[in-house]
Amino acid sequence: MDNNHNRVPLHRIGPVGPPGRDWVCGDIHGAFSLLEQQLEQQGFDDHNDRLFCVGDLIDRGAESERALEFLQYPWFHAVLGNHERLLLESLEYQPGARSTWHDNGGAWFFEQVTDKAEEDRWYKAISALPLLLEIVTSRGTIGLVHAGVPSGMDWPDFVQAIETGDWAAYGHATWGRYLKTGGEVWIDGVTAVIAGHTVLPAWRCLGNFCQIDTGAYLAEQGEGALTLLPLDEIVATIDHRDRAAG
Repeated sequence: MDNNHNRVPLHRIGPVGPPGRDWVCGDIHGAFSLLEQQLEQQGFDDHNDRLFCVGDLIDRGAESERALEFLQYPWFHAVLGNHERLLLESLEYQPGARSTWHDNGGAWFFEQVTDKAEEDRWYKAISALPLLLEIVTSRGTIGLVHAGVPSGMDWPDFVQAIETGDWAAYGHATWGRYLKTGGEVWIDGVTAVIAGHTVLPAWRCLGNFCQIDTGAYLAEQGEGALTLLPLDEIVATIDHRDRAAG
């Protein structure tokens, strides 16, 4: 069964109400205790603040099962990552999906989830994740996607491609790579696009395309970290570069 074109294309979320603040984090990959520690350190207010994640909540880290817990919190929002995509395709029995997922960090699921009712619970929660998020802010619309936007495509056209079930756009949203080390990427029609997927030593913005996956699942080995930032701090960095360029 191929349900790729039935994925939730886009969620649009309005401005945060005062005195709340929007936060964004990189790929979690099961490092939920680390996320909780950082939220506490930053004074995150779960009554007023919101947290947005660029996907890959599961696999590789020790607490993937806690993804369901976080997806129930009204302040937590995430896009579909390639590891969530692997979960869905595995539970849809797409050819080769289970072995691919198992070999890429999904072994925990086959060990811990042992009945159909629990599988169905996971499928329902993960299939509700959108491929794209739009957050309305005082500085314009911020787009979230797990991996990237096709080269040369503006944000409105990307949204339209996703909404019409374009296979290439769907693949780029969940698996695309941006490995540029220089130059800038400017995506028209949106203030900024924030993504994860590609592990970097530090978060960065190339033009208005920002990558914030810094390897949370490697943090216990001292080889990575979880990036957690106020959304307005990222946007301010882009604004500063705009002014400097002008």
